[in-house]
This record gives sequence, structure tokens and C-alpha cells, in this order.
Amino acid sequence: IDRIVAVVDEDVIVSTELNVEMVKVINELRQRNARLPAREVLEKQVLERLILKKLELNRAQLAGINVGEDVLAQTVGNIARQNNMTLSEFRQALENEGISFRDFRESLREQVIVNRLLDQEVRRRIRVTDQEIDDFIAREAINIGKPTDYHLLHILIATPEGASSEQLETALSKA
Repeated sequence: IDRIVAVVDEDVIVSTELNVEMVKVINELRQRNARLPAREVLEKQVLERLILKKLELNRAQLAGINVGEDVLAQTVGNIARQNNMTLSEFRQALENEGISFRDFRESLREQVIVNRLLDQEVRRRIRVTDQEIDDFIAREAINIGKPTDYHLLHILIATPEGASSEQLETALSKA
């Protein structure tokens, strides 16, 4: 029997859910050669993360935010392309790392939902008044027509590793 470790609104987090997340976090930390904190500390942090995720997903659901299959498929496809893989190669790479493709998709869906919720919350709180716009225009009007200063140390003229003397000479003359 699975025991309940936390109640979040009308949802629960059970011990198997916590254990699965613990294994994921421990594997991530080991891959990065990071020092593992004490089990109790890590478990508390992972539980807090799960609670926060549940709260965010519940809030997104109340706000009517969801991610359709088409958006999810496009996002997965973009991730595969960014990793220079086909979708089937990406799926195989996940499976080789012990990550089920279905679980990956659901985790990605949750991430997109939470990102949309955060975007919506940020946009809702941003208020630019007419006075702020007028102040910005007045400040920027002072700089119109002034010459812009450039610091040459910020300009990169790249040369290949092990560049020949001709290539270095060309880069130097360009500088």
C-alpha cells in the first residue's frame, strides 16, 4: 500500500511518486558529479519541488491553460532537432538513458503548462502607464543625434585555432 506523504489542495503526493523523483534527482546529481546532500535534506527539497509543481499545475488548470498534442509533438520535435537527431533517434537516446518516452512527454507537457502560467502571471502584473512612456521618450530624446561610443576591446575578430601567420596578419589589419 502506497502511503500519502503530502496533500496539495485536493491532490496527493504518494511515497512512490516521491521515490521516483528522488531517483531522477540523484541520477542528475551523479551525472554532474555533484555532491549529494543528506538523504533527509534531499527528500525535503524534492518534496517541496513536487508540492510546488502540483500547486502550479492546479493553478494552470483553474486558469484553463493546457497543451494540446500538436504543440507537444512540435516541442518534442524541436528538442530532437536541437540535439541533431531524428525523432526516432531522440526516442532511442531517451530509452538508452532509462527515460520512458511517454514520461518525458508528460514531463515536457507539465513544463510548458507551468511556463505558460508564469508568462500569463507576469503579463497580468505588468502595467506601463502613459507617464512612464512619456518619461522614457523624454530621456531618450536627449540622446538622439549624439555620437555613440564603441569600445574596441568588445569587438572580436576570430581566427581559427592554429592560424597561420597570414591569417593572423589579416585579422590584425582588419582590427
